[in-house]
Amino acid sequence: GPSSPPVVDDVKGKVLGK
Repeated sequence: GPSSPPVVDDVKGKVLGK
């Protein structure tokens, strides 16, 4: 899901670098 910290998204499975 939407996360602020640079972690792997639980839904999309992509690394979020926000």
